[in-house]
Amino acid sequence: MRVIILGAGEQGRVVLNILQYDKGQQVIGFIDVCDNPQIWGIQVKGIEVLGGLSLLPELYKNKEACLAEACLAEACLVAEGVIVAFGDNKKRVELAALAKKIGYLLINA
Repeated sequence: MRVIILGAGEQGRVVLNILQYDKGQQVIGFIDVCDNPQIWGIQVKGIEVLGGLSLLPELYKNKEACLAEACLAEACLVAEGVIVAFGDNKKRVELAALAKKIGYLLINA
């Protein structure tokens, strides 16, 4: 499954390490949940910080369009699942609810 990691900090890096050993998951990028544009576009262990939370619905719409066109190519920026990698419990629950509301599958590592 193609996955986005919500959280580009230390917990996100740990989750990335775990998921890189899971052959069933392909991480396509990080979403910066703190909305810090200074880190957007940087690479974390070879995986890009795609942008802030506002990008999450757009990526899901891309998924819908790509599925309709059967173009789930390697370069297609879509994801079916998200994993929340953020330390604050309240914020983590809020992020999970947002992702689920958009339509993403929640996964764990």
